[in-house]
Amino acid sequence: MRGDFPDAVREGLRHAVPRPPLQGNAQQIADRESQINRAEGEKQRVIRESEAQRQKQINEAEGEAHAIRAVAEATAEGIRKVGDAISSPGGLDSARIRVAEQYVSEFGNLARTNNTIILPSNLADVSGFVATAMEVIKDAGTPPAKS
Repeated sequence: MRGDFPDAVREGLRHAVPRPPLQGNAQQIADRESQINRAEGEKQRVIRESEAQRQKQINEAEGEAHAIRAVAEATAEGIRKVGDAISSPGGLDSARIRVAEQYVSEFGNLARTNNTIILPSNLADVSGFVATAMEVIKDAGTPPAKS
């Protein structure tokens, strides 16, 4: 009956009894194992940090690729809509007006941002500029002539 202690009591007694210090080689072995365990823990920490950094770079690259695709798709859709608008009745006239507006606006911005401006000889000929731009737009819509 004397040795019939519950497991919890037996475990408590085992840890409560101080152990004698390890002597000689046993202490050296324990120290070496402790160093190995610390080194392995440090190695695992470095590996986890490296994997986290790699995953971060992958996530950032995927995010940038997604953003680039979204911009490209939006640009393509915008170009399609402009093409459809120019092809519709009155679309070419609307394009002429828009090109003229942008010409005047951009020229005004140029005059504000630079001290020296080189002006074309036909600067006042906005209608000539718009006509040239519209020819480019018309030519872009027609297939090239076969030789």
